[in-house]
Amino acid sequence: MIKRTFTPESLEKIKTDPKLFSQNSQNLFAKNQEVLFLFNNTEAELIKNIRNHGNRLVEYFNLRERERLTAALYKAGQLKGIPDVLRKNF
Repeated sequence: MIKRTFTPESLEKIKTDPKLFSQNSQNLFAKNQEVLFLFNNTEAELIKNIRNHGNRLVEYFNLRERERLTAALYKAGQLKGIPDVLRKNF
C-alpha cells in the first residue's frame, strides 16, 4: 500500500541516492495529516540515519504542530467578553 504512494521515479531515486532517507506527504490518509516516510536500503542504514538526524525529525513534527495550532487559533478568532472581564478584575 505504501509503495503505491511513490512514483516510479521516486522509487528509483530512493534506491540510488543513499543520502535520501525521508519524504513527507500531506493529507495522504486523512485530512490535515502529516506523514513522514523513512527509508534506506538496509535496516542498519535506516537506524544510523534516524540516530544522526533524530533532532531534525522531531523538529519537523514540532514545526508542523505549531503551524496547525497557530492556524486553529487564528481561525477561532477573539473570544468575546474576556478583555472586559480582565479589565474589571485586574
